[in-house]
Amino acid sequence: MSIEEIKKLKKYIGYLISINNFLLTSYNKNLLLKNYFQENFSIYVNVLFEIHIDLRIETISLTNISSLCHENEILLNINSIFKIDSIEYDSINNLWNIKLITNDDETKHVHEYLKWTQKEMDYDSSMIYFGYLLWNELGQMNQAKNYFHILLKLLTNNNRDIAKIYIELGNINNEIEEYKLALENYEYALDIYQKQIPKDNIHIALVLNHIGIVYKHMGKFDRAIEYYQQSLDIYETTCSHNIDHIHRTNTMVNMALAYRDKKDFHTALTYLMQAYNIRHDILPNDDPLLANSLINIGNIYCDKHDLNQALDYYQQALSIQEIVYPDDHLNKVHTLQTIGHIYFDKQNWQNALDYLNRTLKMYQCLLSTNINHYDIAMCYGDLGNVYEKMNNLDLAYNYYDQQFQIEEQYLLFNHPNLIIHFDHIINILKKNNNIEKAIELCQKKLSILKNIFGIEYEYNLRIARILVLIATLYEDKNPLESHQYYQQALDIFEHNKNEDTFQICLSTMINFYWKCRMFDRALICQMKLLNLRRSILSSNHHDIGYSLRDLARLYRVMNKSNEALQYFEQSLHILQSKYGSEHMDVKNIQKEIIDLKDIIKSISSNADEDYNNRRNSNAHKSFFIMPQNDSNSQSSTSSWNTKNKSSRSNSTSAICIII
Repeated sequence: MSIEEIKKLKKYIGYLISINNFLLTSYNKNLLLKNYFQENFSIYVNVLFEIHIDLRIETISLTNISSLCHENEILLNINSIFKIDSIEYDSINNLWNIKLITNDDETKHVHEYLKWTQKEMDYDSSMIYFGYLLWNELGQMNQAKNYFHILLKLLTNNNRDIAKIYIELGNINNEIEEYKLALENYEYALDIYQKQIPKDNIHIALVLNHIGIVYKHMGKFDRAIEYYQQSLDIYETTCSHNIDHIHRTNTMVNMALAYRDKKDFHTALTYLMQAYNIRHDILPNDDPLLANSLINIGNIYCDKHDLNQALDYYQQALSIQEIVYPDDHLNKVHTLQTIGHIYFDKQNWQNALDYLNRTLKMYQCLLSTNINHYDIAMCYGDLGNVYEKMNNLDLAYNYYDQQFQIEEQYLLFNHPNLIIHFDHIINILKKNNNIEKAIELCQKKLSILKNIFGIEYEYNLRIARILVLIATLYEDKNPLESHQYYQQALDIFEHNKNEDTFQICLSTMINFYWKCRMFDRALICQMKLLNLRRSILSSNHHDIGYSLRDLARLYRVMNKSNEALQYFEQSLHILQSKYGSEHMDVKNIQKEIIDLKDIIKSISSNADEDYNNRRNSNAHKSFFIMPQNDSNSQSSTSSWNTKNKSSRSNSTSAICIII
């Protein structure tokens, strides 16, 4: 064992420990010391478990196998439970001595609890229950699969546990996302049950529920709902015990979650309320299942943007969890964090801070051996968000920086969160007008990543995003240098078109080129953005509608009225079908189209008048017309509606030189 593991065990002296495997041991301590212990490694140390067993205790199962191996040895069963009496270092033998003793009263309580859990979870076979514990409690998926496959080979085809073994194999497949295999195993179990028991048996309802869960995980929500409904139909006619009603409510919750995925929040809420009412009638007021129901209901109200109702249900759930869970229980931590997020969305910054700080402290307690855990990093990020909203930029920067430092250790180099959260740090520095430090930080990060990525440096998305950040920092200070960094970033995106980051980059570049009145370059980026969105979105997606509108505004400021009109009309068609005629954006585009048509009409009228004047002039005179740029054109797309008739006429003015 490692020293760290021994330190952990020392905290639990006086507590019970369960053996999760068969344990081979000996009556002869000297024999063990002579044959099994070796020199210490740098990390691991030798450990001797000294087990004192009272053979009168019924809960301890052991077998003397001395006759089989000619050694003085015994085999302890996998469910053996002992109390840790002491942990001491033996300097003579250079090992740690961990003394375990049997304790009948406490062990009986544990066995009674395990039997109750086994019954509640419908595990009447210890053989099946052991396999369940392997994968569900210990996370040993492969060992559990092998164990169940061995059982299938050992048991006869008519054994009553065969169907349950296939269910457990399906559960393992579902857990590790082997959905096709999960369906096959569940269907084997269903076929066996349908031949052995009546069609309205509870066991068939349970298998149908399992199949529904797999289809939900596969994104086939309608198929999932079909199987959930078949399961509920059986429960409606068969439920006779409280445990059957609990299974029924589990299927109701699953049905609700499928409807939630379909965005049918009303139906989802109906099933969740039914499940909660049934559970409330048969369970104690502080049962954790009631808290789970309340959280699920709160989630639906959150989806409906009814934050007050959501908060009420989350608070009810927390009040139960405060009673039944210890301070460092993960379920309670998740609820506290969710409530903190709700207060953040309600812009109640102080309450958000209170709950998110509690969340952080509990995670730090839970993960005391791994203070650089990703969940702790996310807590730092949440607190940074709140402090940024409160305009406490120094604290926001500190929390964002702590988040990023952990994530760089925890996440892969190309993880998108490393891009997003580095953005947060730079944006805080920009808000604090600390541009030099922001540039220095970006340049330092570029240098580090260049060493990491090597020849892939020129095609890496993190590199491209940092180049964009540097470009934004130079926009006011040195536009030419800003333009050069944007071009470097664009070259990378052209080779590696990650849709999300490419869109962000293009949008940022478009704004910059507008500001610098570099409309030709803005047009190139705007076209790239439109084509990108057309390649990944449906043809009537609102983002395409807005891209068309922005493209029209760009053509308009470039005095290309016909092209502008064409794109305005395409934009209007999409956004009007999406939002209706009363939406503010739709009305604004309609106004812009009317104004643009007036300009086109004015240009056409002026052209006709100019043509007639030239026909009436002296024949020996010819004209050279030099267009004059409109000095009043605005770089901002939102300023067009404020232009008056005089500004429009400027765009068509000309200098006439008589030769």
